[in-house]
Amino acid sequence: MEVLKAAGMAIGLFILVQERTFADALAIRLEVEPDVDVVAALDIRALPLHLSAGGRIDVVLLDADLADNVAFHLCQELSRQSEAPHVVFLSHSADPEHIVRAVRAGAVGWVRKDESLDRLIYVIRGVARDETWLPPGQTGDVLRLLIHGPSQTEDDGVQLLAALT
Repeated sequence: MEVLKAAGMAIGLFILVQERTFADALAIRLEVEPDVDVVAALDIRALPLHLSAGGRIDVVLLDADLADNVAFHLCQELSRQSEAPHVVFLSHSADPEHIVRAVRAGAVGWVRKDESLDRLIYVIRGVARDETWLPPGQTGDVLRLLIHGPSQTEDDGVQLLAALT
């Protein structure tokens, strides 16, 4: 399976969370996956000005619980790049309004930090295939907010919904 990594076919993963220990633990566990290449695992204090850690980045795991809306701003910046990586937010909560905000910023996935590593790996692989992953229990509320949310016009909500399908 290391052949996938050597051939550059593995999913290039960049981890950016607020706790260094959590970043390291995720990196160690995810690096053993045959189709995942952890390019970097950093805490927010080590954030580079741009994500060029020496490898192709397909998926960014981004801590949604960062202070001062840093994650949402960073997601917007990442989504504006050419060949933008897929952003998956990690959070202690699954608040539909926060998930909608993440989707509007360009995120394509949301995983609670208390979910299993198997679920996280499944989501990473899914978003690498251009899929969108939301917490199943919040999907209905998220879709309703995307379509009928107070800060978006109906046309914008339909466009966002189309992006999810």
